[in-house]
Amino acid sequence: MRNDKENISQLYLNQYYDELIDLIYKILDTTENWCTFGQRLTQVLDATYIQVQALDIQNQAISFSAGGGRLDETNRVTSDLAYLHYPVDSDPRWQYFLQLSLNDQQKWYQCHTHIDDNFVKNSELYQEVLLPFDLRYVAVKALILDEELCIAFIIHTSEKQEPLQEEKIEFLNRIIPHLERVIRTKRQLYTFSANSIVGYSLIDKLPQPILLLNLSGGIVHKNPATDKLLETTTLLNIHEQQIHLDHPYQQQLKDNLRNIETLFRQKNLAEHQLQDGGIKIQSKDGETLYIFATLLVTEQEIKAFGIRPLVMLTLFHPKHSIPIDMQLLCTIFHLSPAECKVCLTLLDGFSIKEIAQKHKVQPDTIKKQIQSIYEKTSTHKQAELVKLLLNFPRIN
Repeated sequence: MRNDKENISQLYLNQYYDELIDLIYKILDTTENWCTFGQRLTQVLDATYIQVQALDIQNQAISFSAGGGRLDETNRVTSDLAYLHYPVDSDPRWQYFLQLSLNDQQKWYQCHTHIDDNFVKNSELYQEVLLPFDLRYVAVKALILDEELCIAFIIHTSEKQEPLQEEKIEFLNRIIPHLERVIRTKRQLYTFSANSIVGYSLIDKLPQPILLLNLSGGIVHKNPATDKLLETTTLLNIHEQQIHLDHPYQQQLKDNLRNIETLFRQKNLAEHQLQDGGIKIQSKDGETLYIFATLLVTEQEIKAFGIRPLVMLTLFHPKHSIPIDMQLLCTIFHLSPAECKVCLTLLDGFSIKEIAQKHKVQPDTIKKQIQSIYEKTSTHKQAELVKLLLNFPRIN
């Protein structure tokens, strides 16, 4: 009976083979086509998210990350950025994958062989970043692994979808040679480059204006949303890669950057975000601009944003910006993606038990998240929190 089911599954998968091969070779035209390929393969496999990620071994930097699936672009980027805040050892899957691949590059690594439910339950990375986006299991195959570069092909599945079945692995093995050929043909696109850093490409996809500064205040990168904002406001100007604000806001920004650098040099990085939540700039005619700062200092962040520590400035202009999304909510209150989801669910009037069921976690986890939200938003009860959130522009 099992063989019959496997045969039926293979027949189902085989009908998509030619279509997927065609999408793979379109990646040669532009790496943006990883998204199209990922979205289609996700549908075929009934997965959550398909991802290709490159680690430049010589520079010890995440040099490329792309993919597609059930996550929309904003949630994908938000989850990737949130993931970068965690140290490498908080995700042991990479260690297991690399060890397996070094011994036999033909094998797939599946995380359920090492990561059990008890680890997931007690892992902040899983509870705060992965599970809220239905990223429970991974199946990973090395497309390239040598002394210079590791490129991993990753299939994410949810708890409901369970680990990837063997017949789907067999089907993927048929398309792997084509993926390897595409990667090797334009290998230089996946190695570390000052002009192509994964962190830059992530924030470029966000609709929220974001600037990256070095610790001296010089602009390292700005996303397209920032360019659009600069066209609509005079509260902020950029000249010769420096931010220019009116008095006294220019001095406030300098003081904040100096405070960040002091914390970094003193290795006092437990609170690596500004205590006051940022700067509120207001003109005489009532125009308002908010600037929120975050120090990118964890090992993954430094690797993804160019080896050295940077400061990320998130800008919010109530009249000209888009409605507040999860990324902005995270930035304003320093909430995790999971906490943001809890906030939005509270607005809909769900109870703790209902939220736990909706997010597939324990009620105690939701209670802890709500207490953390209260502390971060300086509120004390649900009514105050809801009132605070309702004073913001409509949340997507």
